[in-house]
Amino acid sequence: MSFTKRDYQSELNLGDAWMKYASSENEERILEFLEEVQWLPSQVTINRAIASLQLSRTDGLTKEFDCRIPSKAVIEAEEEGAIRLTAAEYKNIPAAEVLCRMRNPRFKEAVYKLVRAGQI
Repeated sequence: MSFTKRDYQSELNLGDAWMKYASSENEERILEFLEEVQWLPSQVTINRAIASLQLSRTDGLTKEFDCRIPSKAVIEAEEEGAIRLTAAEYKNIPAAEVLCRMRNPRFKEAVYKLVRAGQI
């Protein structure tokens, strides 16, 4: 028995994980790949194929950190010099975004300054 694109398409429509990668280009790539390798249609197969093809997410998040990538304007502003951050601004930033921003040494230093000053 061989599986067709239609068999795999029905699995794509069922899963939530696929929605992170859903685009017409990714859909065509994954369906062609699965039809070629003939893996059993399932959600595990879809996830395995996404990993094998290293598909790019289309929901604006990154695979590794599951966080939004800051716009270019934000990155450029942060790279120009030290970041000025108040305790109130820090407290208004969602935790997931703080985790992403802590990879920036300047942001991290601004947070540590607030901690040393006892403001957060």
